[in-house]
Amino acid sequence: MNKGRSRAERLARIAHFGQKTRFGEDYITAHIGPVVNQVIEMYGISCTERELKRLIDIAWLHDILEDRPDINPSDLRAFQIGENAVNSIVRLTRH
Repeated sequence: MNKGRSRAERLARIAHFGQKTRFGEDYITAHIGPVVNQVIEMYGISCTERELKRLIDIAWLHDILEDRPDINPSDLRAFQIGENAVNSIVRLTRH
């Protein structure tokens, strides 16, 4: 079932499961997925594969700390999300 999905994508899908946008749409489909696609379109040819993976991980998880107060940066690290990605996610989070 999870074959081919990154840790970040799997975590985002679990954390946002059942979440809806203010318009009643699935949050992953209506918001997170389009952000991931935009990152790929914007940076896909100008980054190394490693950097693009990091940016995609950040895109998948950019709302997780804000939307899920029960998840913190240590949880992301425990899920083996890279330190640079975690730091970027923290900086993107509204406080």
